[in-house]
Amino acid sequence: FYDLCAVYPPGCTIALKLNGCATYIDNETLQIGLPSESYSTYEIDYFYTSAVADRYIIRDSDVQTISGTQINASQLSASLCGRLVTLSSLQHTPLDAEDTATAAGYHRYSDGEGKYLYLNISEYADFADIKLPKQILSITGILSYSSVGYNVGKQFIITPRRADDITSN
Repeated sequence: FYDLCAVYPPGCTIALKLNGCATYIDNETLQIGLPSESYSTYEIDYFYTSAVADRYIIRDSDVQTISGTQINASQLSASLCGRLVTLSSLQHTPLDAEDTATAAGYHRYSDGEGKYLYLNISEYADFADIKLPKQILSITGILSYSSVGYNVGKQFIITPRRADDITSN
């Protein structure tokens, strides 16, 4: 069961029944799913079908507009991982190895005061082929903390939900 956002749209209030579920924290983000099989290399398994997901996820019919918590780069912390955040006044500061042909992949941004974070856009996102604006940006997305490659170790990463989460200031 891959596309939860189609069944549970952003702003939909949900409750989770955790009895029978497994939890795991990866890259400072709580993950919830089914217990994995003994032979699996994963800590948790997915809810494979909507019928299985419906046993554990209860949703309200009320849908509210949601927006990211406005923070600046100096406020980045592990306690914000897994949350929708908005960071403003970010300038693209590419690494030499960074591919800037399309939006897909990791892109380094700076707040102008020496704090960095990485924008991550999946190659499967429907906006992965856009060209990122060169001007100063505001970015809304889910915050995580993980390795991004480029021999820079673990970094804060913001993953936008859609193209309009990336706006020019």
